[in-house]
Amino acid sequence: MHYLRILFILLSFPAFGQNQQADPELTSYTWYLGGQWDSLFVHRKELVRNSGQDYFFLRYRLGEAAFRLKKYRIAIDEFSRANALNSADTSSLKYLEAALRETGRTQEAVLAGQKLIQLGAAKESRYKIRSMNYLMADVGRKVSDSKDIGNLNYSSFSCGLSPTARLLVHASYSKVSQTKYYGNVLQNVFSSSARWQSKHGLSFRGHFSYLDVSVNYNDNSNRYLQHQIGGLGIRKSTGNWDLDLSVDGGNLNYDDQIQQTAGITWFPLSNPRLSLNYQLTSQQQEGSVFWVNKPSLQIGISPTLWLGLEYYQGNTRNIIENNGFLINNAYDILHSRYMASLNWYPSRHFAGYLSAIHENRTEAIEGFDYVLNGVFLGVRISPW
Repeated sequence: MHYLRILFILLSFPAFGQNQQADPELTSYTWYLGGQWDSLFVHRKELVRNSGQDYFFLRYRLGEAAFRLKKYRIAIDEFSRANALNSADTSSLKYLEAALRETGRTQEAVLAGQKLIQLGAAKESRYKIRSMNYLMADVGRKVSDSKDIGNLNYSSFSCGLSPTARLLVHASYSKVSQTKYYGNVLQNVFSSSARWQSKHGLSFRGHFSYLDVSVNYNDNSNRYLQHQIGGLGIRKSTGNWDLDLSVDGGNLNYDDQIQQTAGITWFPLSNPRLSLNYQLTSQQQEGSVFWVNKPSLQIGISPTLWLGLEYYQGNTRNIIENNGFLINNAYDILHSRYMASLNWYPSRHFAGYLSAIHENRTEAIEGFDYVLNGVFLGVRISPW
């Protein structure tokens, strides 16, 4: 009789496991009540597949499991699906808003917050005054291997504002100083841009930059230059692709120039631990076409620490990247750049980074090659 009891217990375990697989609703609900977030997260695809249908409560449980494990990008996907299945539910919408803020997608978070207001689940004053997106400060230094090219010192300050849910305004000031073989060069760069996000992944941007350059030559003579650059662009985001078209122009290198830019960015891989993208930019200027290749990789070391690797290749001079900001505001030609960075995100209100850069350039006047090695440090504060 004793052996029969043991045999019955052993046979009951496979049956119990089969019932769990046969009833994903019971399985997910049991794990959810028990706070078994790891089990829900690891088996989320299997649960959806075995359920035979997509329904709100399952997506909600999977979303909360991802959120509690700080897998915010996956939480966004699950809660978006849950909200699509039950648009009147405010709990899933609150989680969605929080996950969007954690990943820095503040404009989308504001839209979710406005929907919460419409559903009566949040006060309007909570979102009405919160237009400041971020404040950011950077300092850096680049050291040259050439005695004719002195070291460069960088400092910058920028801020981002969201007057409305779909509009983001960026403003920055940068200061660059350098000692070259013919004297001291000081650049003050004032930049501003605005991006409006419409529906269906379409966005429009405009930007303007003013460069004030002063040169103090070795013979104590001075020269002052002013450059103005502006442009308009449009971006379409669809699936794993971003497509960009823009026209930029202004006074560069003593001449009035127009640049037409077409860019494409591919995101072949993106998950909570690894993110890979590749950007290809074609730019036409004065009858010449320049190509820029820029692959980059983000590796999640921990939920709050990411390692970034980036390679830039292109023989560019004063090129304007398709995001609207100057990539090389020096006169010299940039051939290639290698960059490694550590990005720290302890909370949604604060972030910091440390990066190392290696650049290969050609001096524009004399035509000799040189190398720059640099280190940059920056912090970013998001008041809300």
